[in-house]
Amino acid sequence: MKQKVLLIAAALMATTTGVFAQNNLIGSKASNQEWIKVESSSLNLAGTETVVALNPSEARGSRAANKEGKAEMVVRQPLTKAASLKSFRHHEEGFYSGTSLFRFGIDIGLNRFLNTDDAGSAPDLKTFGSRYVSLNWSPNFQIGGITSPFYLISGLEFSFNNYMFDDNVVVQDVNNVTEFTQVESVNLDKSKLSQSAINIPLIAMLNFKRADGSNGFKVGAGGFAGYRLGSHSKLKYDENSSTVKLKIRDNYNLTDFQYGLKGVIGYGAINFFVKYNMNELFRDEDRGPEANVISFGLNFLSY
Repeated sequence: MKQKVLLIAAALMATTTGVFAQNNLIGSKASNQEWIKVESSSLNLAGTETVVALNPSEARGSRAANKEGKAEMVVRQPLTKAASLKSFRHHEEGFYSGTSLFRFGIDIGLNRFLNTDDAGSAPDLKTFGSRYVSLNWSPNFQIGGITSPFYLISGLEFSFNNYMFDDNVVVQDVNNVTEFTQVESVNLDKSKLSQSAINIPLIAMLNFKRADGSNGFKVGAGGFAGYRLGSHSKLKYDENSSTVKLKIRDNYNLTDFQYGLKGVIGYGAINFFVKYNMNELFRDEDRGPEANVISFGLNFLSY
């Protein structure tokens, strides 16, 4: 009985945010991860997990103990409330680990063409009209223990590339060859080629945590591979005092399989990314102009 009283007192002194009692369990702010034999566990108001070991010998590498050394608080990084509650229900009576964290994020940026042929058959792009967007679902796996900054990141990425052409250029599939032609009969408000793809990235990341356990400076690099899901062209222009919009679905001889490199650098929840497609945009030299795609911009919440 005396040990239990000491345990509760030590836990209350260690609490820094939103402590509450639920089913005789104690919750406090989290900052680290560890494997531990769980004696009790809870979730505080901020969605932070806390586990308590009554036996210090079972709390390898834990960070706080009472003066008698009879109780240890072992805490871990914040998760969503749903994920935290689920993991507690599963691990409440066994060994617990928090080495992976599922995240949903978004990339927003721009596209450019690189390595175009000397003949100039690849068109110039409008900078701010050639947008790149991707939706990312990625588990982040921490490698090397609770203090390690090293993570491996993979998952699924749904990407959308838009290439908006300058100089009144339109894209056409002529006898199974993709051609770009400058038109003079109308003044185009919009002329673009769009494609969507599903990708699987694999990125090695160094993520240095701040004192409160949240993300600090991070830098990572890796690659990706994927497959084109669809593509279409779109035209918009005025004719006889009315607006004409044309959308044509076609593969335009775009490469189906995609692969390349990706780099990330950032701080907190905002990151800068660069993504380079090593595959050529079109299937071969006889089916379209030479060009590789580079995308760059901001990432939010993925890492």
